[in-house]
Amino acid sequence: MEEILRTEYTEDAPEQGFVVDNEHKADWAIEKIKEERQRLELFEQAARNRIQELEQKILLQKEKCDQHTASLLEALNTYLDTAPAKKTKTQYSLELPSGKLVRKLAKTDYQKDEEKLLMYLGENAPEYVKMEPKALWGEFKKCLTIVDGQVMRTDTGEVLDCVSAVEKPSAFDVL
Repeated sequence: MEEILRTEYTEDAPEQGFVVDNEHKADWAIEKIKEERQRLELFEQAARNRIQELEQKILLQKEKCDQHTASLLEALNTYLDTAPAKKTKTQYSLELPSGKLVRKLAKTDYQKDEEKLLMYLGENAPEYVKMEPKALWGEFKKCLTIVDGQVMRTDTGEVLDCVSAVEKPSAFDVL
């Protein structure tokens, strides 16, 4: 029976106007979809493996580059101490024909625990707390209805121009 189905419904059957009109054809179509998805999954896995290999090669080349240039970078950094570099609050820099030497100066940065900071500011300095109004959409949506393509509040009968109805097409898939 399976052999008859396979010969009767070829892979190009959909292009020939293939119609699913019984359970055998439906089952065959599901099988074909699963086979195609399995091939895609294998392809994706092989591609991900190849990408991983290439990323490893990139890392190795970067390490080689870093090793080959480390002494030159150190020599240029030392030279910057003796050169007539431009000095600002955040960096030393010297522009040369082949490029620019830049030494960023050390700086202190802040790490914050947002939750604790908000609690502290709320209690001690509320003027530094930003209060943003936000719609309670889940609650508000419960009192909306769609009438002739327009969104209306059921409790007031008011038609809203701030919310629109967007029809999403139905979707079908084989799982």
